[in-house]
Amino acid sequence: MGVYVFDTNVIISLGWQSYPADRFPRVHAWVDSMVELGRVITPTEVRRELEKHQNEAFAWLKSREARVVQPHDVNVQLYARSVIREFEPPEGVEIPERVRKFIFGADPFVLGLAYVTGATIVTNETKGGGPANPKIPMIAAARKIESLNFFELMEKEGVTF
Repeated sequence: MGVYVFDTNVIISLGWQSYPADRFPRVHAWVDSMVELGRVITPTEVRRELEKHQNEAFAWLKSREARVVQPHDVNVQLYARSVIREFEPPEGVEIPERVRKFIFGADPFVLGLAYVTGATIVTNETKGGGPANPKIPMIAAARKIESLNFFELMEKEGVTF
């Protein structure tokens, strides 16, 4: 049974956007069972991103924080730094907004945590991307880290609701 690193957008979709608990209680029960088994983790940067909004997604994560949020060790930080370096422009060159959001967001740490733990990333980001628009699935594929969207996770786990 695999372990999954949830990206910020997956927690947002669980919190209220795509799978709100009042409409999808079985989905939430299934995810909570995976949380209880230690199969869902996320880096502290995802918590920081969600904390800014203080909405249902943050409340969802905060109530599960002790089991889900992983303080990262030096290896996660080093790996995240290697990802960031890949997209940093040379000194003096303006950083495009999409690259800035990537560099200063949780994504490099999602990748780092997955790499260090051998976990699969779960993100709802599209599979496209490029140097001016970095996306987790593109980088994960290039670095041989498995990534799935939430629906693909449900398929992989063989769950039906």
